[in-house]
Amino acid sequence: MTLPPPPPLDVQAYHVDEFGLRALDEYDPERPSRGAFDIDFDIHQHSEDPKAFRITMRIKFAERGYTAEENPPYTITLTITGYFVFAEETPNSVMERMIDINGASILYGIARGFVGQATGASRHDQFVLPAVNFIELVKARAASASEGVAEPQNEGVPSGAPEAPAKQS
Repeated sequence: MTLPPPPPLDVQAYHVDEFGLRALDEYDPERPSRGAFDIDFDIHQHSEDPKAFRITMRIKFAERGYTAEENPPYTITLTITGYFVFAEETPNSVMERMIDINGASILYGIARGFVGQATGASRHDQFVLPAVNFIELVKARAASASEGVAEPQNEGVPSGAPEAPAKQS
C-alpha cells in the first residue's frame, strides 16, 4: 500500500504562552453548565519564508467567574501559538483559503486537548472546550473587517517577535 501525499499544510511546532485555570467553588455538578466563551486569533506570515505562518490564539471561558445562571465549573484563559508551513508547491490562493480555517482549527484542536488534560486532574473533572465553526468565525471576522474594524491578519511578523521555525526536512 502506498501512502497518500502529505497534506499541503503542516503544524511544525506549538507552545503555550499563557494558561490560567481556576476551579469555581460555587459550581454545582447537578445543574446544567455553560459559560461565556471567547476565541480570537492572529495570523502572521513569516517575513522571509512566504510558506511559513504563525498563529496566536486566545481562548477565554467564564473569564468573569461564576454566575448562578451559567454555573461554569472553571474559569479558563489560554494563549497558544502554533507554527505552520505549507508544502513548496502550494499555490498562494490555496494558502490564503487554508491558513485561517485549517490552521486555526488545527491549533484549536491542540488547545482543546491541553485544556482537557489540565482539567482532567482538576477538582470538577475533565472539561472539553466547545466546538467552534471556524468557517463562520472567519466569515464574521471578514465582515467586521469590511465594516472598518481592522483585523491584524497576514501583516507580517512584527519586529522583535519570534518567527516560525525553519522548515524541517
